[in-house]
Amino acid sequence: MTTIYLVRHGETMWNKEGRIQGHRNVPLSPSGIEQGKRLAEKVKNIPIDWIYSSDLERALHTAQLVAEHKQLPVNLVPELRERFFGEWEGLTSQEIEVKYPGHSWDSGTNTGGKFGIEKMESLIQRADQSLLTIAKRHKGQHILVVSHGGLIRAFLRGLGTECDQIGNTSITQIVHVDQKWKILKVNDMDYL
Repeated sequence: MTTIYLVRHGETMWNKEGRIQGHRNVPLSPSGIEQGKRLAEKVKNIPIDWIYSSDLERALHTAQLVAEHKQLPVNLVPELRERFFGEWEGLTSQEIEVKYPGHSWDSGTNTGGKFGIEKMESLIQRADQSLLTIAKRHKGQHILVVSHGGLIRAFLRGLGTECDQIGNTSITQIVHVDQKWKILKVNDMDYL
């Protein structure tokens, strides 16, 4: 059985402003750095053999805060990036409604294909493949993976579980056993 602690990065200023980040390299806010430190304290006594991260700055910085305590390197995997939002990156939902009338973040018209947005099916496949590769590479071990809310939600959706919100530095614990994924916890933020 392989255990993965799937973590969303700490808060950024764009999170606070409601801006779509996508593949943009947005740094952690002071609050996000504090969340990362609290995450490191939370997992201090949890056995972790490997740490993986998206290559975007907000995820990498969060992973590095844990890696310092665990004295482990951070392995970068670009496929763990957030969904690519094309022309919508950097915009708020209100700006999207003004710039793209008839299309809104909340209305479900953000399924992908238009405006250069990555299709949900592609994101689900990318999430599953990258996590499956990591799980198979480290059978029987414990891995911390720092990624993004959209990728984590897509992965869960691919397993048949819908989750509206994945909080910053929340932990979703999954295991890979007998060629299948099993979800143990979703969006655990009890330490914050």
